[in-house]
Amino acid sequence: MMTAVPISWFLTLSAILFALGVAGFLFRRNIITRGKDLNELIGQEFDVQGVRFLGTGEAAPCHWMNQAFGEGAEEALKGFGGLRARVLSDGTLCSETVANPSAV
Repeated sequence: MMTAVPISWFLTLSAILFALGVAGFLFRRNIITRGKDLNELIGQEFDVQGVRFLGTGEAAPCHWMNQAFGEGAEEALKGFGGLRARVLSDGTLCSETVANPSAV
């Protein structure tokens, strides 16, 4: 499984985490996107850098967030979890590139 999140959410959450002194890698999202409403990809096949995915649903924050960031984090992040997707093909994704998913 893969989890994607829009760059606007990532930048906002990264700033909040930085202000709290929390390491950004704890956010645990695999792909940062731009230019697409990720909810539109639920139930759809899409491509990122030649790798195919199937959008399976919204990524809801879980109780683990309270342990990683502090009590109340799960509730505060509801609606900002991003997209969960199943990987359908092999491939390599380039790091340091903001993805622009395209429907297949």
